[in-house]
Amino acid sequence: MNKYGVEVSATIETGPFMTETIAATLRMNTFEVVIYGIFTVFAIVSFIGWVIQRRKGKVEIELPKRRYDPGEKICGSVNLISHKELKMERFYVALTCRECIEGNGRPQIYREEHNLAEAGTLLPGNNKRFEFSFLLPGGEDTQEMTELSKNIDGGIETVADVISAMRKYSKYPGALRWTLHAQVDLPGVDISNVKRLRINKIS
Repeated sequence: MNKYGVEVSATIETGPFMTETIAATLRMNTFEVVIYGIFTVFAIVSFIGWVIQRRKGKVEIELPKRRYDPGEKICGSVNLISHKELKMERFYVALTCRECIEGNGRPQIYREEHNLAEAGTLLPGNNKRFEFSFLLPGGEDTQEMTELSKNIDGGIETVADVISAMRKYSKYPGALRWTLHAQVDLPGVDISNVKRLRINKIS
């Protein structure tokens, strides 16, 4: 209504293009909000998990170096430090390899595990050290490779497959991701630690 007492109304007409643009903008904003919310929730959950882990204790992997040749033995140790009483269900260290090619979901193509301790209780304030060793595939000693295959799911076929992958991606070292993963299985939140390794190409 204007100052003369006459009611006035106005409408803005939008064409099909403007309507679609506005709708797309609203959808985009909603999508961004959802993604941001998911990311925020994930970050909070990860932080809470980290805090719970630190209150329980920590796992430390110690290695003399991080770069190895195919067929070389990895020797190291894992320190398990308890801040609370830990009712261990299992304690292990694993050597794994994933094929990190875009679009393939990073499948795990190699895994070898060693148990460091069986189920038991670790009292607060303990600091235990566990030694381990892994023989990397790809060495020239066929006897060693045969022995290695006995400790791995899939046996000699798995060893052959990972050696084939090491040769295939010899010019692309980032295509294969080798890691050492040490973990204490506990009720609730586990305690773990991961170290990346660099494996030289097969000569």
